[in-house]
Amino acid sequence: MPKRIKAGKRKRASELFYFVILLLCLGAVIFLAFKTFAGDLILDADIAKVEEVGASEQLEINFNRPVAEMGLDNIGIEPFIGFAYELTEDKQNLTIVPNSDFVLGQKYTITLKNIRGVSGFPLGSKKLAFYTEKIKKETVAMEADTDGQYFAELTLAKDKYVPPATSTPTKVIPVEPHILEGKYIDVGISKQLMTVFENGRQINQFKVSTGKVGMPTPLGEFKVRSKETNHWSFTYKLWMPYSMNFASGYYIHELPYWPSGYREGESHLGIRVSHGCIRLGIGPAEYVFNWSEIGTPIYIHQ
Repeated sequence: MPKRIKAGKRKRASELFYFVILLLCLGAVIFLAFKTFAGDLILDADIAKVEEVGASEQLEINFNRPVAEMGLDNIGIEPFIGFAYELTEDKQNLTIVPNSDFVLGQKYTITLKNIRGVSGFPLGSKKLAFYTEKIKKETVAMEADTDGQYFAELTLAKDKYVPPATSTPTKVIPVEPHILEGKYIDVGISKQLMTVFENGRQINQFKVSTGKVGMPTPLGEFKVRSKETNHWSFTYKLWMPYSMNFASGYYIHELPYWPSGYREGESHLGIRVSHGCIRLGIGPAEYVFNWSEIGTPIYIHQ
């Protein structure tokens, strides 16, 4: 009789153990399913532009999902500056328009609070930081010829390469040459801009994409060490057309593409999103590749 009781207790204990395990597994499945479902509905936001913001420049904030109606009480800027805002019709893009100029060389923090998505899931509190330019951009100076006609110096060369609009700055930005003799490539990180010089004269300018936060493009004086029409990156498993190596693991190259055929978008030009390399658009990369030579100086600065 005692043996049967002990056997029955062991059986019940075993059944209880497996029942608890089953409940735990079922709970885990439900939790993961809810997390996946909630993840598809959770509201998030980010600033569309990550490079330095101009004194009177508008800010664009992108939401990953449409938001419900919102007001000024849902937006805060520190240090404080007066502003207005506009929400696009699809309610996924917010434009902040400053009432006066931002202070230059300043870090600002935007706080989005108590904004609810149309799905019902809230954006409790989100802080987004941006920096303003260190100096104010000046209007490009124009020169007059003997007939009083005005022209921009960069348009003089008949054989000047004209890049596509996606790679062109909105206006010609004057850059002080660092080297006055021969060819050299100038890269300004803060403006995400490449300027090619020959004998101290600006030949052309292109928007670039340099290293993102945590993976910066190295600063200093370099030279084109080698050139490959299409370099394979073993680290990131992608192709880098018109590559020019200037330091160990760092290249100037065209927007990369993967074996699947997917290519980095032109919209990333002007934004720091690379792994440390300097990316050029389709067209400008080939132009700089053909224009430069082994040994051409490269000056990378803020």
